[in-house]
Amino acid sequence: MTPPTPLRQRDILRFWLPLASTWLMMACEGPFLAALIARLPDPRYNLAAHGVAFAMAIIIEAPVIMMLGAATALVDGRNSYIRLRRFTMILNVLMTLGMLVLVATPVYELVLQEWIGLDERVAALTRGAMAILVPWPAAIVVAGIADEGREGSDQERDFVAKFLALPQLPHGDRVPEV
Repeated sequence: MTPPTPLRQRDILRFWLPLASTWLMMACEGPFLAALIARLPDPRYNLAAHGVAFAMAIIIEAPVIMMLGAATALVDGRNSYIRLRRFTMILNVLMTLGMLVLVATPVYELVLQEWIGLDERVAALTRGAMAILVPWPAAIVVAGIADEGREGSDQERDFVAKFLALPQLPHGDRVPEV
């Protein structure tokens, strides 16, 4: 077995930069979409509907997004990974169904018009936007699961293991101790 190479600042930057870039792109998405929506007819109502739809989608998606943190904390091998993946799939189905129930039933009027007090026009626009966002929680999980089959190189696994100080990766390959 070859001794582990030291973790250099350059290695950290090379690992971190693409991750930071994706967060930067997601941060730019909001102002970009708002600028586009502001050019539509009735920008006041459309911007309000976009804001409410996006906020509601984030609330419904939050449990699925939290699975990233749960995986980091809970997965220590293949069995725990499979159990967590199963739980995530069930959670994903429930969140997607919850969003569908909210959008496609009278629950929508109760929550968004009665409880939140949305203007009728904004509520109608929001409903259409939320209908488009129904598959969003499922898409997040499917993208994560699609990536699970990708085999990283030994160098990638070693770097991640050093970075996270893990003695073993979830798929069972041993890596050098940090």
